[in-house]
Amino acid sequence: MRTYELLAIGLVLLIPVAALALVAGAIAWARDSIDRAPLIGGAGVLCTALALANTLVERACGGEVNRAVITAFTGPDGCRSSALAALQLVVLLAVGTAVAVRAPELRRWRPAGPAPAPGAGGGSSDAP
Repeated sequence: MRTYELLAIGLVLLIPVAALALVAGAIAWARDSIDRAPLIGGAGVLCTALALANTLVERACGGEVNRAVITAFTGPDGCRSSALAALQLVVLLAVGTAVAVRAPELRRWRPAGPAPAPGAGGGSSDAP
């Protein structure tokens, strides 16, 4: 067997595994977001799901009719940029939701180490 044939077989076998991992990760993210902040998490998951569904809708561009997910990788330049914008919106909504539901935890986070002395300016100086 040639090297490229082995690579092709490996890709064919890894694509379903990667797809399952992506779906499992998305489900875990959605559950975590809704558990942490039901209103914000639910709205973020819903908006992300709608944006993801939008990438699966067929659209005409450059004389072709294709889905944004496919056009992002195989379409002409003008169509590719439009499809990539749709995929970027999905990622932006997912990351924005994850940050929004964790915002209260981020405000309480303090770096490890000794607390500064009262009256200390917070800056460090090597001078005596």
